[in-house]
Amino acid sequence: MGNIQKRNIENEKLEIINWIINIKDEDLLKKISFLKEKSNSVKLSESKNDNIRKFGFAKGTFTYISDDFDAPLDEFKDYMP
Repeated sequence: MGNIQKRNIENEKLEIINWIINIKDEDLLKKISFLKEKSNSVKLSESKNDNIRKFGFAKGTFTYISDDFDAPLDEFKDYMP
């Protein structure tokens, strides 16, 4: 995003904030609050979908496992029969 476009977006945000500050209509404020809540719920649902793992996501991560991988550890010999 270019610097000019970024400034335009920031200016637009400031204009909207100033406009909201001066709103006297309670119904309009309720509608704006509804849009804000709806926007927050969309962000939450998007972030939940980002954390879903897909089958095979770790394929190729483990390229070597030693032959004694399943062997009992010496540290736990006292607890084994």
